[in-house]
Amino acid sequence: MTQMAEGSVGGVERRQPEAGRRGAAVASADHHLDAPAEWVRQLGHRPDRVTAGGRAALAVVSLLVEWLDSRHPSSHPEIVQSILAGYFVYAVLLAIARWRSVHREIGRGALLRQVFDMIVVALLMALTGGPESPYFMFFPFVLISGALFWRWRGALLTSLAAFGILVVLVIFDPTVMIDPDTNQTMDVSRIAFVAVSAILLVWLGLREDGVQASLRRIVSHPMPLQTSREWPWDAALEYAAHVTWIPRLALTWTDPDEQLSYAAISDYGRRQLLRIEAELDDDWETTPPRLGDSAAPHQQVSPENVSRTALLRSLGATTVIALPFDLATMQGELLVLDPPILSAEQEAIAGIVGQRVALLFDQARQFRRMLEHAELQQRVHIAHNLHDGVLQTLTGTTLQLEDVRTLAAHAPERVARRVLAIQQMLAEEQRVLRQLINRLEINDAPASQRVPLEPRLADLAARLRAQWALNISHAVEPPMLALPIRLIDEICHLATEATSNAAKHGQATTVTLLVQCRGSLVEITVTDDGTGFSFGREVPLAELSARNLGPVRLRERAARCAGSMSIDDRGGRTVVRVQIPLEARA
Repeated sequence: MTQMAEGSVGGVERRQPEAGRRGAAVASADHHLDAPAEWVRQLGHRPDRVTAGGRAALAVVSLLVEWLDSRHPSSHPEIVQSILAGYFVYAVLLAIARWRSVHREIGRGALLRQVFDMIVVALLMALTGGPESPYFMFFPFVLISGALFWRWRGALLTSLAAFGILVVLVIFDPTVMIDPDTNQTMDVSRIAFVAVSAILLVWLGLREDGVQASLRRIVSHPMPLQTSREWPWDAALEYAAHVTWIPRLALTWTDPDEQLSYAAISDYGRRQLLRIEAELDDDWETTPPRLGDSAAPHQQVSPENVSRTALLRSLGATTVIALPFDLATMQGELLVLDPPILSAEQEAIAGIVGQRVALLFDQARQFRRMLEHAELQQRVHIAHNLHDGVLQTLTGTTLQLEDVRTLAAHAPERVARRVLAIQQMLAEEQRVLRQLINRLEINDAPASQRVPLEPRLADLAARLRAQWALNISHAVEPPMLALPIRLIDEICHLATEATSNAAKHGQATTVTLLVQCRGSLVEITVTDDGTGFSFGREVPLAELSARNLGPVRLRERAARCAGSMSIDDRGGRTVVRVQIPLEARA
């Protein structure tokens, strides 16, 4: 294992995605530049084409050998030549068929072809000198073919068959029967060649099986979705241990919100979370200790990361592979403790695991930000609701109390009625506020329930009438219109804000509330006889926002609901028109 480069992320080394850049370059090049890359891809994914081409080339070379070879004359040259000619035709036709096929049929007929090749090589060697036959050159081809199709199992079974053929040929070699010392060196060397080739190919097959098993574990074990504020250390360690089959893993990261460092350890299936205390590393801040010259970590421990050194020492780790990830607001590392010697493929798989762990933590970080944003929006929404509800009611109450004080001096008989009206108004607002609190305490599920709009709008009109001493009428089209509770709340807040502005700033005495359903939109129209805004025309929401005109809260509510708004104060009246989608979420 080589030492990791500084700044690695999700792998043993930081490697730029060369394949991606090459792919982009090839995609923009001419078509003839794509051909070599396509050939390489086909050769890598179609062993049937590779073996078909190799078989055809071997058949051609065999014919040439038969023509040139005079040292090993066969006892039946006509039979040998017929076998070679037939094998040549078979190999060429098969190569043409394989290379013209667009389907990936790796396993179909491969076993029959393998058995047929073994029979042909056995016959050729038996007819042309036994173990010393020049057609021994078929053995490397059949051994590699078996390994390509069936990996270590194919290499093992094919080598056993080849070994058996050689042993039989040696036993029944007539020259050996006459003189046992004849060509023993050649026989032993060829048997040794088959044995050594079998060992190497079986090892390569086992290595390929291990890589494919790891890739299947990556595919079959999807990363979990983040559903809470907690950092996904347990899922990350469980995933890394499952894919890599490495028993000892550690994960370190820094929480950007709490400014704390954490370490999670997986030790032979037992996982636990530790908080890294900075005090434990006070003695090592100037000179971080090494774990011995023969047991140094693969990545140099820097002075600013003394916590990891303390962690490794406390765990008794002698070697470590660090897979760091550096996100926008946090840093972390997946540490492989006391790893075995990894091949290049296993290092690449470890890099993939590190990248997926980094993505999992990045998902958790983004999920936290989304929750924070949602909570902020909820707080803003509550603040607006309190402003448009409780604060408007308190403002109206203040004005009503001013009237009561005036009435106490000039018309005391009317004071009781006015105080009763104020009490009713406050009780109604208390009920609305209690509903809002209950809805926040339980959940948002009931907010999607549809209820009739007209009763809520009637209650609102009565409350505004008492609050502002206005002549208020209301209408709903169609009369039995039912909407989600959340949308009705928003409609009521919009109507309340528009009416309050008409009463406070426009000195209006008459207000009309009209709610209409227009396809996928709900239109709220508030018409009053107040002084208006002196626009002299209809002004849309975009212009109101750009020039900072009109009621700010009303503009904000309309924009937050993805709706539109306009104000028209022509003809001695003011019309505030707001349109919001039926699926709007405040």
